[in-house]
Amino acid sequence: CDAGVGCLADSRSLPNLTALHLNDNGLISAGGVKRLAESPHLGGLRVLDVSANDVGDAGVSALVNGRLHRLHTLRV
Repeated sequence: CDAGVGCLADSRSLPNLTALHLNDNGLISAGGVKRLAESPHLGGLRVLDVSANDVGDAGVSALVNGRLHRLHTLRV
């Protein structure tokens, strides 16, 4: 859910995380994805899967304009 995603985004122990699969739960919204995209602690992410969630256009926009500059695989 968005609260869990917020905890991940705020965690300082994940700078080396390279893949995050949060697909198929339907509980993550654009707000949760925005928290991930703006996190200063997830800059190492290369793969992110948030498919089958309610991300919408706002979530995709947040990911494109966020801090996850190393992403090479994104599933929405």
